[in-house]
Amino acid sequence: MSQVLEGVGKRLELHPDHVVIRRTDILASVVPSAFGGRVKIPMDQIEYVHLYQPERLRLEDCEGNCLRFIIIQRDHNAESMMLNQKQLQAAQEIRAAIESHITALAKVD
Repeated sequence: MSQVLEGVGKRLELHPDHVVIRRTDILASVVPSAFGGRVKIPMDQIEYVHLYQPERLRLEDCEGNCLRFIIIQRDHNAESMMLNQKQLQAAQEIRAAIESHITALAKVD
């Protein structure tokens, strides 16, 4: 079973060899053919993961300050999602798991 992180309008699923980020907002459910996209990122294509709290970004869905979770790929494309502050521990665990995969893959190269 994969680890899951529910964000604001997106969901991250951590699998052994890849990460999937799906849109879950209202547009994704109403018009899935246009807005129901998902991005699959193989672990060997992830360069690094960044988790931080933007200084000036506040969304109602975050119940205060939001967190931003970003995956930077080797081709410099980025996928990001906003999280509620209550999800900090889960986000840190997923970031650590992805970083562990990156480190293990780097040792193989």
